[in-house]
Amino acid sequence: MQTYMPAVPVYDAREGGLLAYAAARRDAARGLRDGCFAPAPAFLATPVLKAADAISMRWLNRSASPYAQDVEALSHVLGFAGVPSINMGYQFGCTTGASPGSDGVPLMRRVLDWPLHGLGRAIEVVKMRGAAGDYLNVTWPGAAGVLTATAPGRFCAAINQAPLHRRTAGSVLRLADMARHLRNTLRDQTGWPPDHLLRYAFETCRTFEDAVKLLCREPVARPVIYSIAGTREHEMALIERDGKTARLFRGAFATANDWQHSHPRWEPRGCASDKRRDNFERCELMRRAQVADARDFLWLAPPILNARTRLAVEMNALGELHVQGYERARGDKTASAATQTLTTLPALV
Repeated sequence: MQTYMPAVPVYDAREGGLLAYAAARRDAARGLRDGCFAPAPAFLATPVLKAADAISMRWLNRSASPYAQDVEALSHVLGFAGVPSINMGYQFGCTTGASPGSDGVPLMRRVLDWPLHGLGRAIEVVKMRGAAGDYLNVTWPGAAGVLTATAPGRFCAAINQAPLHRRTAGSVLRLADMARHLRNTLRDQTGWPPDHLLRYAFETCRTFEDAVKLLCREPVARPVIYSIAGTREHEMALIERDGKTARLFRGAFATANDWQHSHPRWEPRGCASDKRRDNFERCELMRRAQVADARDFLWLAPPILNARTRLAVEMNALGELHVQGYERARGDKTASAATQTLTTLPALV
């Protein structure tokens, strides 16, 4: 018997924008917030979130992002604590690759891994509009930035979390390094939140090359890995931003949460104890899928598929978009059951 999987909701926000979308999906956004923070008691979570919201908004208003007011307005429209904090929360682990498909058009395969439950059930596709044209944003209610999207006729792109710069050694002091980076970001950085810069690219860049230049040029507040593909066979690029420089790799690629050329002072993010090996194996599996031109998520297997998998996407810059959400059932080692699915979307109409 085939298991029923509800379709991913599609919302047209091209006229009303994100605020109208948030207002229409207020209950879904609250449910997602509550699900993410379910382990914490309400009497503790709410005061902590309010304090974190205030800190997040102070930093956002100093950043280069023109979307700070969007986050503040989203918080007002949704009417609950945690919206700025969730927007400042960074994507966890990811595996992404791009290679020419059988038709010559670059195909991007993308998986997003988070430790939070409920994200796989809450995925939505939002039709959005910017000065450069329309695009499809794979997102969640209440989010202001872009992590995964495609602009038919222009380009598609995604974000991976970059490795962690270590000033100390060993797992015991990892939290100290993470806290230091967060403090430095909130105190010193005035660049773009990486997901806000990607949204800006979709809203203002008319071509693949325009987007590549923007993502390489603008200062970012935190290290990030951008993947981008256009409509032509050669239009594929991986952009690594370490906070100081931009490294551009052109052509087919596979990336996880480590630099293409690993550095001992940068610790890769991963879903296994041996993070560097985990990233290597995920990239190798992605490369094999590219050679086989695997589609319909037949390429999605461990270690790309793991307990934290919440989203899988196949997309290109001609408007092809396949989305699946994942949740891990109690007792399972991987998120093996898709909770929802979306087949190819037609052109933006």
